[in-house]
Amino acid sequence: MSDSTRQLPPEDVPQRGYASYEADPVRPNIAAVLALVCGVVGLALSWLPGVNIAAVILAIVAIVAGAVGLSHGRDPRAGGRGAAGTGLFLGLLAFIVSVLVYVVLAGAVRTMLQDPAFSDFGGNFDGAIDRAIDRAIDQELQERASEAG
Repeated sequence: MSDSTRQLPPEDVPQRGYASYEADPVRPNIAAVLALVCGVVGLALSWLPGVNIAAVILAIVAIVAGAVGLSHGRDPRAGGRGAAGTGLFLGLLAFIVSVLVYVVLAGAVRTMLQDPAFSDFGGNFDGAIDRAIDRAIDQELQERASEAG
């Protein structure tokens, strides 16, 4: 057959070939993303005294969202198990660091309040540091006077 006598198939005849493949759409795991973001931000804030109150709240949100994200991640059409697990871990770590910062801060305040130089702190913070400094200066002056005289 020559090229001029070859006929093309009509338009309405289905062509042979590979069937089209449509993948199942992956559903986003919003809980996993929330857990990861809250865990990262909570861990960053957990080191700062005073601000780590927000870190405790973010850590709790990360822990809960991480657990929810892990349970949703069991579905093969949903991804995000890694993000949910990481967010859960970072949330736990942020919570532990925040609590440790509070414990260390409370210990430092307790030690400071037990120091005799700060014994005037019995609820009256006005001038307590000034009085402690004045006592230290008076004591130093008395020692110098006794050495000189």
